[in-house]
Amino acid sequence: MSAVLPDLMDAGFEYVLREDPSLSPADIVTLDEAKDHLKLDGDDDDSVLNGMIEAVTLLGEAFTAWDFRIKMYNMNFTNWPADNVIRIPKNQTTGGASLTVKQFFSGSFSVTVPTTVYRSNGGPLGMLLTLKSGQEWPDHSTLATDIIPHRIKVTFETRPADVDFQVIPLFKLGVLTHLAHVYEHRGDCDLSSMPGTELRSSMYLSGAAAIYAPYRIPNV
Repeated sequence: MSAVLPDLMDAGFEYVLREDPSLSPADIVTLDEAKDHLKLDGDDDDSVLNGMIEAVTLLGEAFTAWDFRIKMYNMNFTNWPADNVIRIPKNQTTGGASLTVKQFFSGSFSVTVPTTVYRSNGGPLGMLLTLKSGQEWPDHSTLATDIIPHRIKVTFETRPADVDFQVIPLFKLGVLTHLAHVYEHRGDCDLSSMPGTELRSSMYLSGAAAIYAPYRIPNV
């Protein structure tokens, strides 16, 4: 992780893949595309291929630090930052309605921070939420004493990489290239139990890493 941005685990960073097929195709490579690329007929290996597609897609996303699909993330922390800047350590972050900042209290009570308080500034390694002139992050010390603030949650969405950068066709080629290698060597090991280092090595052996490399975001 870049020294400029907080560690994902330290920030309580987690994500959930957004379940909304109207937003984006579920996968950068569909089952039919994979079968065409591998010149396969029939459906005997469909379940195996779906698992392989997911595995190599996740590894490609981890290697490049790009999301190949629309995803929704939550970032949780306990206090407002000392410098009043919330750092979202994820590229491709969208602003607007998909980005919300909430403070949670005991008793499942929550308050959404209005966008009149802060502005969002995107960059190649993430987004910064900074206070607008004369604004402060909410101080709810005047609330009833039994309503105790205990968590701040930032919810945001990332866009597929091709929205601004037109690199999805290359990432798709990387996924297909890696998939072909993994499928060809499927009898050598069980993909479901393959160690991460071995699956990662297959990305280099297949040539997929060379396809991804020019677009990889370093130090993430």
